[in-house]
Amino acid sequence: MPGGRQIILNHPGSLNSQQLSNNQTPDGENILLKRFSEVNISEESPKETWLVRSNETCGEEELYYSGKVAVHYKGSQNTRVLEATYRCETDIKHALWCTFHTNIPDHLIKGKEYEPEGSIHKSLECICLLDSYTLKAFTECGEDYVSALQFQ
Repeated sequence: MPGGRQIILNHPGSLNSQQLSNNQTPDGENILLKRFSEVNISEESPKETWLVRSNETCGEEELYYSGKVAVHYKGSQNTRVLEATYRCETDIKHALWCTFHTNIPDHLIKGKEYEPEGSIHKSLECICLLDSYTLKAFTECGEDYVSALQFQ
């Protein structure tokens, strides 16, 4: 059983439903607003998928996603450690680990022609999430990159 499933059950949900509960409305109206915001008239339950890969330092990693939330775990079955949770605006269609490779020119070498040997090779380990409108990449050091998808 994936560890992310338990985290999603306890996930606080969207900020909109939290903001509704903080509004200064009479108690009866506040309860109705909160309950109506949580209504889902769809019969379908969110798609649930997870990926597992081996990791030399911590044993294995799990990337679990269901609905709008993705969960990243590290560790073995007995000692899982939650790394991060991610949330998208619409249901996540696909999630994966990827590595982006770049060549950054070394601009400290003045007066010399650009040489490939003078460039800095950098790799970015990322988790990529694809939803209906965007492709999001999250790095291990906390950087986020978002690219809007073209109209379909």
